[in-house]
Amino acid sequence: MSNQYNLTGKVALITGAGQGIGAATAIEYAKSGADVVLCARRTDKLEKVAEKVRALGRKALPVPLDVLDIDSINNAVAQATEEFGHIDVLVNCAGIWRPSTLIDMDVDLWDRIVGTNLRGATFMAKAVAKHMVENGVHGTILFISSQAAKNAEYGNSAYGSAKLALHLLTQVMALELSEYDINTVAICPGSIYTEMLQDVFNERGPLNGMTPDEFRDSCAASIPQKRLGTPEEIAQMLAYLGSDDASYITGVNITIAGGQTII
Repeated sequence: MSNQYNLTGKVALITGAGQGIGAATAIEYAKSGADVVLCARRTDKLEKVAEKVRALGRKALPVPLDVLDIDSINNAVAQATEEFGHIDVLVNCAGIWRPSTLIDMDVDLWDRIVGTNLRGATFMAKAVAKHMVENGVHGTILFISSQAAKNAEYGNSAYGSAKLALHLLTQVMALELSEYDINTVAICPGSIYTEMLQDVFNERGPLNGMTPDEFRDSCAASIPQKRLGTPEEIAQMLAYLGSDDASYITGVNITIAGGQTII
């Protein structure tokens, strides 16, 4: 299925591009012909992804980005446009997940989770949408939401709330930007085996009397397809949505979760 969509000539700005879904998306976009702007806080990870992109014959521009800092957001967009002249696709992958019951959660943790997953994605989208409108770019803005936005999960009050808010943001932006031929879509992954999820297995496995690997396997067993998803499976959908083949898709959220929605 990989590399079936034509993204030749397009430039994609990807946040959270140093690992997980963001890194896989950068590689998938490069395979499909796009040049990529790689954004994250840790530039050492970005350089490793950039090397893989360049090995595929595409251009990669690593840019340090903190989505909690508006100046950092504006600087990333400015660097991208200075280097490539335009941004055709924004993929908002930057996010954090720190499970905590509401009773145990302090204000700083709530602000960090909601700030990164919602506020950061919102103002990143605003900055790129403004560029697209002002320059007549018929583009696509993609959000990474979560299955946690559709089902109540223990300890996910902040994370789930932030991700659910992205669904309405996606719809509102679709209404506001359709006249400019700019599409907005949210993707809702289920349990995807990323570094962030492995950190959770490492932290919570012992609390459940299991090794991290045993806890991972028990989570997979609860999914109808009996496995965790891969970042590459999400990246392939994101590549399709960034292509001209998906030009009539906007204002929706799409679940990729191995059947988790049916249980």
